Amino acid sequence: MNVLKIVNGLKKDYPGKNIIRNGKPVTEIICEIDPTGRHPDFSRAIAVVDKIAPHYHLKTADIYKILKGTLILYKNGKKNTVKKGKAITIKPGTIHWAKGKQTRLEVISSPGWTVEDHILIKIIQNTDKAIAVIYKAGQWLENADKHPSKWWQPKNLNKVFLLKYAKSNEFYVATAGNNPVAAAVFQVNQHAQDWGYIDKKKSQSALYIHWLCVDRRFAGMGLPKIMVDFAKQYARSKGIDLLRVDTNGQKLRLRKIYENLGFRLIGVRQEDYRETAFYQQEIGPATDFL
Repeated sequence: MNVLKIVNGLKKDYPGKNIIRNGKPVTEIICEIDPTGRHPDFSRAIAVVDKIAPHYHLKTADIYKILKGTLILYKNGKKNTVKKGKAITIKPGTIHWAKGKQTRLEVISSPGWTVEDHILIKIIQNTDKAIAVIYKAGQWLENADKHPSKWWQPKNLNKVFLLKYAKSNEFYVATAGNNPVAAAVFQVNQHAQDWGYIDKKKSQSALYIHWLCVDRRFAGMGLPKIMVDFAKQYARSKGIDLLRVDTNGQKLRLRKIYENLGFRLIGVRQEDYRETAFYQQEIGPATDFL
């Protein structure tokens, strides 16, 4: 993103207007045309976008109208391609994020945009918060009579058990504001599951994902994709081009989630306690994910 050129262009087109630079490095530049301070019922801005970070609004509905280029917009994990001249509405409570190539859009917010209403989704390394989400997921499985395996039984979802199979620095959590809403374990080496059945004697360099789960209050809002996209970035930072995940082979709905996230089935094995389905996906160019 040519930040200086874009900022100078916005200053010329909209003299005296406030310009905001988002991201490090900058991936989004916003020029406030009609800010909320003037009329709280709505606000209007011009944005130039390479990436918009995942977030949602408590009360505000947004309309994105594309003025130049194309925007790839995800709403609750579902992909929308919005081209020049088209518009799309984002309702309150919808987790959304986007990518473009210096795509220019008009953003109309109603009521007007405020910092307090903008809830950013962040992924951080935090063992305690991650385990809290994992434990709640296990509770839900048990209470819903899903008959969880030992890996998801609430009695085992504590530090004493989990740290036998994962290191403390391998636990990651997605937060919405200060609230933990999703979690996963990212391992560079296989500890929690034996992939010897797949690799035989030739192990592969991969990032292994375990205990991926979402707070039920945020189910259906695209958080698994956000976590997997983060895993891709994390793997890339380690020089790894392969993601792997295993799951209960008899849970077809769960398997479909991974398949929709781009994972490919590479094997199924009957183990002592369950049938295990092994999935993996090759990590494409960095432009494939946020």
